Amino acid sequence: MSTNLPRFVMPNGQEITLKGQMTLGRSVETDIRLDDTIASRKHAVIDVVGEQVTLTDLNSSNGTHVNELKIGASVTLHDGDRVRIGNVTLVFKSAVASSAETNKVASPMEQPLQDGTVVWQSGAAPMTLVRGDGSEFGLNRSVRIGRSKDNDIDLLEDTSASHFHCKIDVIAGQAVISDLSSSNGTWVNGKKISKPVTLKHGDKILVGDSVLRLRVGEQPLVIEDKTKSSPLGCGLLVGSSLIAVIGVGAIAIALVVVGVIMLSPTPTPSVVTVNTSGSATQQAANEQKALRALVQVIVPVGDPKTTKQSSTGSGSIISNKGHVITNFHVIGDKKTGKSYNNEGWAAIAINWNNPSDAPDTLYICDVIKTSATLDLALLKPRSLLKNGQAQALPADLVFPFLPVGNSDAMKIGDPIAVLGFPGLGGDTPTFTRGTISGYLVDDDNGIDKGWFKTDAEINPGNSGGMAINSNGELIGVPTLVTFNKPSQATGKIGEIRPINFAAEFVNAAR
Repeated sequence: MSTNLPRFVMPNGQEITLKGQMTLGRSVETDIRLDDTIASRKHAVIDVVGEQVTLTDLNSSNGTHVNELKIGASVTLHDGDRVRIGNVTLVFKSAVASSAETNKVASPMEQPLQDGTVVWQSGAAPMTLVRGDGSEFGLNRSVRIGRSKDNDIDLLEDTSASHFHCKIDVIAGQAVISDLSSSNGTWVNGKKISKPVTLKHGDKILVGDSVLRLRVGEQPLVIEDKTKSSPLGCGLLVGSSLIAVIGVGAIAIALVVVGVIMLSPTPTPSVVTVNTSGSATQQAANEQKALRALVQVIVPVGDPKTTKQSSTGSGSIISNKGHVITNFHVIGDKKTGKSYNNEGWAAIAINWNNPSDAPDTLYICDVIKTSATLDLALLKPRSLLKNGQAQALPADLVFPFLPVGNSDAMKIGDPIAVLGFPGLGGDTPTFTRGTISGYLVDDDNGIDKGWFKTDAEINPGNSGGMAINSNGELIGVPTLVTFNKPSQATGKIGEIRPINFAAEFVNAAR
């Protein structure tokens, strides 16, 4: 029987053949060198004996993880296992038998259930949970998920997750998820589960604000069609009238996970230098979480029952009750200080299942605090708008929200990201990067450093949205764009209201 040797697949796809005994770590003396400050100099060792491959931690400072579980002294690796050392994840591929042997012993065993689910035997098709930030967790046994560090998969930064939120049991090759009486419930494909549910390949799981998807074997996860238009693109149905939403639309978002590992050239196939940034990976996770708290704001102009015009903008949810901070000029006329519509309410739109898609769920909000001079407003949902009718909010409804940072701590040159709905074609949110480029005096209010200047792209529709720091905290509200020569558009600068000037609004949401 002819076989290929076992190997590690590096983050860039390069495969490293494993033979005999090989060390991994930060030192140039290791066989597989990882240029990662979190990795120990000699972090772990691989031993290949026949078809068995053993991974042993060498008393490293931060431990060695297999499928996101910290190992003890040694562990035998199986095909598809993901080995994490520091910030670098390597995928283990076992020795592959010849095609005749493969057909004989390695074909996945399938058994259709009554509901059409396919039972995959765990040895033939390993299962993996893929988180929204790209992190992967192998399912080779039952796991518990939640905010406590005592979970097998901990969501320490997810304040909407319960300490022990849910569990996934691996039973006869199937993944069965159960809620553990969590505060906000566990959701599968947009539906809150009330009893154990058998998961299928591609299923989407919502735990708090964290989204995970199940991958079975090497099957690709299908990407949803981003070209579908949102109901908001045609209008917003309120009562019996149609409100034409003017300017609704945004550039289709391309959320790139920024923790991409860059590899440098190597002199031999068995020695790899990897440059990675753990802080960048965490930043990507923070940005994904912030996206869940982004909403579109829609306000009918005039009589809501008859008007065909609306003002649109963006907003950030800053409490679990759904309080939204936005610009006053999105919901009202700064000159008069009055709301755009006669009834004084605003609507927000959000996508609970996939925040990178167009919003599809609408809420009517009360305007509970405003400042035309600071150009800020605070909204609070009062009812769900469904099929043109207002419905009471569910008693157990908990909104994803954005933590509020300290804008006084921001310095010139600090990186920021801006999220919103700028109305440049399409219905999905847009995400741009930039820096704090400087400060401007707010002449209207006599405030020194009343505005952040930024080179991040801001356009009409971004108003009221979010400007976040690398920790995913709200540090400002994108408000306006100033052109050097508007007729020629030779240059422009975005202006962001620092969040510390909105302290009264933030306090009112608590």
